[in-house]
Amino acid sequence: MTTSKSSNKTPDREGNGSRVIPMDENTQREFIKNMNNIIQEGLVKLSQLKYSEEKQE
Repeated sequence: MTTSKSSNKTPDREGNGSRVIPMDENTQREFIKNMNNIIQEGLVKLSQLKYSEEKQE
C-alpha cells in the first residue's frame, strides 16, 4: 500500500483520495512531544542566528 508524505494518510480502496487514520492517545502524545521538540530546536537556531547577526553589526 502506498502512503503519502503524511504517514498517517493512506489512499482508500476506491481511490478517492486519502483518509486520516485516527491516532491513539499514546501516539498522539508522542507526536505532539516530537513536534514541540522540533519547534523548540527551530526557535533556538533562530535566536542563535539573530544573535550572531547582531554581533556582526
